[in-house]
Amino acid sequence: MDIAENVRRFREYAAGFTEGPAGFGCRLKLDHTMDVLAVARRIMAGEGVTASDRVLAGELAALYHDLARFEQFRKFHTFLDSRSFDHGSRSAEMLETGTWLEGAEENLRQEVIQAVRFHNKRALPGDLPRAYLFTAKLVRDADKISIYHVVLEFLRHRDRYAGEDFVTLDLPDIPVVHHHLLEVVRSGGSISMKELSCVNDFLLNLFCWVNDINFTTSRRIIAGEDIYPQIREFLPPDAELDALMQELLRKLTGD
Repeated sequence: MDIAENVRRFREYAAGFTEGPAGFGCRLKLDHTMDVLAVARRIMAGEGVTASDRVLAGELAALYHDLARFEQFRKFHTFLDSRSFDHGSRSAEMLETGTWLEGAEENLRQEVIQAVRFHNKRALPGDLPRAYLFTAKLVRDADKISIYHVVLEFLRHRDRYAGEDFVTLDLPDIPVVHHHLLEVVRSGGSISMKELSCVNDFLLNLFCWVNDINFTTSRRIIAGEDIYPQIREFLPPDAELDALMQELLRKLTGD
């Protein structure tokens, strides 16, 4: 299969959603997808992955991981699965029933479909075939890193979003730090969507992802781009949060 042709087809499909009321969100999702593809390539290069079949699987899974996001945002004007549908499962279904992977060998199709299906789940299933693990983990890492990029862009340039706060889940922006959530991050846990009551809670939840990064290269990208310190700049002054930040940075760098 030709990745360039798949990118062309995907862009053509996404372009059908980039006008009208849902246009802004869908353009953002198109940009995110291209960034996930770029980050996945960086990770594979950093991990020394050169086999053409392995690279192609990673590229295709990255390209199609959010295939259903466009119809989701057009129909529901949200990227919240709880208010619409599970976008990972729906994207996998679209790959299974559509012509997106037409011509691909069955092993490649299944590797891509399963990576897409599980990229947004809390954890990968224990019975996922070992041969699919690399691509599944790759897409999860690349997606997280790109979401960091999206959130930081939003925080820096809110004026460009014209009241569209879907990036931070339409949560209220109030200057508080909920210290019980800091302990959740510190203990390696995860914060449920029900616990997010404001933008700062949402930002703290992004720090939880440090415990679900799979590749050394992914950690180097996050550390090298100073992503966590940049997010910290948008949170209120807080000594306990500063201490947590140092712990997170040590986790990233292994110091």
